[in-house]
Amino acid sequence: MSNEIFPILPGLEWNSTKAPFFKTNVMESVSGREIRHSYQLAPKFNITLSYEFLREKKGRNELQQIEGFFIARRGSYESFLLALPDDDTFEMEIVGDGIRTQFAAIKPGLGIPLIYTKPQNAATAAIKMWRPNSALNMWSNNESKKMWSQSKISLNQSGVITLSEPLDDGATLSVSGNFYYKCRFADDSQDYTNFAYKFWKTSKIEFIGTLGNKI
Repeated sequence: MSNEIFPILPGLEWNSTKAPFFKTNVMESVSGREIRHSYQLAPKFNITLSYEFLREKKGRNELQQIEGFFIARRGSYESFLLALPDDDTFEMEIVGDGIRTQFAAIKPGLGIPLIYTKPQNAATAAIKMWRPNSALNMWSNNESKKMWSQSKISLNQSGVITLSEPLDDGATLSVSGNFYYKCRFADDSQDYTNFAYKFWKTSKIEFIGTLGNKI
């Protein structure tokens, strides 16, 4: 489906909500004993945004952006990307093994792989000088390997972090970047209110989102 990005505009209110949910089949016997089957390894999310104002003057055309995006997706039919405000960045630590050069971006605190990320040719990264494995020498015996790494790092749109050369065994690398939720609109209709001349608002835009490929 689409990888268009939902527009985040200045009138966005601070009362945005996000609610993770799973799908579980619960069967209960006459004695009250339960048997449960889980159908999802990772959650999906109910997400709600609201706009206090959408300006339609001085070339801003904010209502047209939101309404046009909704119409172009044909309501809930077509998926898109959402950079959820205050929940669109990740920071993680990679531990080298001397072999691997590719790693998956992970959602902080949840351990969920991120498969929709903002590409970067040089993701923010910092190699730690001290290593957790004290048996390793701080100084390399390999004279061809400089003390300060000249390796490059990139993050593609599918959440894959690539190093131009492997990290030494036990060396750590901190990486940060931006990610998106894959979403669709929860409904096939949206309401907009004209509360002043050339000013509109919408109290609720609802999405179904995922960090994986469920939508």
